Amino acid sequence: MVPASAQLGIATRTYGSTATVSVSGEFDLAVADDLSHVLHRALEERPKILVLDLSGVTFVDCAGVRAVLAAQRHVEAHGAQLSIIPAPERVHRVFVLAGVAATLPFVPAW
Repeated sequence: MVPASAQLGIATRTYGSTATVSVSGEFDLAVADDLSHVLHRALEERPKILVLDLSGVTFVDCAGVRAVLAAQRHVEAHGAQLSIIPAPERVHRVFVLAGVAATLPFVPAW
């Protein structure tokens, strides 16, 4: 577990050629840069697939949405495939309202 802040937890694990970054808690402006740092470290291992697990996120604001969009670009620039496990429906709705849910590689989780 990476101690991002009291509001956000980020854990990473690798299994074969798949790296998983799990985010939990409040994902907002105060901690959005933490995801970028963790993704950078995870991509140094050159995974073929990176799973971004947002199922533990309890709150997201526009900075969190921007961080996920930036993560998509960063992962693709490293030649990896991104799959995103969505946050609970009430939180995922922010991505829908922002108009980006259809452009991100969310996998069915509900």
